[in-house]
Amino acid sequence: MANLLCGYYAVVASLLGGRDNFDHAAKAIGFAIVFDSLDGRVARMTGTSTEFGVQFDSLADVVSFGIAPAVMAYAWGVRSLPGDGSVASNKLASLAGFAASRF
Repeated sequence: MANLLCGYYAVVASLLGGRDNFDHAAKAIGFAIVFDSLDGRVARMTGTSTEFGVQFDSLADVVSFGIAPAVMAYAWGVRSLPGDGSVASNKLASLAGFAASRF
């Protein structure tokens, strides 16, 4: 659960933008790594691994290590560009969104 919450927080902080928010998002992804390494060990030690837990862990991994870094890269990269509303800047923003979704 902590892994998923860290990933969710990283997405929200990235979308808010700002230097401090990007720092917090990166730290949340780092904490998600720690929590992800602990959950499997704890489940095996206590003998409480279930099929639901396996699927929930996979969902948490997708959010924390797939969606959150892609949103962070997109928000950091596109928001730092000067947006003058021209066709070229709109196409660049669309290309960046497509690249981030493929990440």
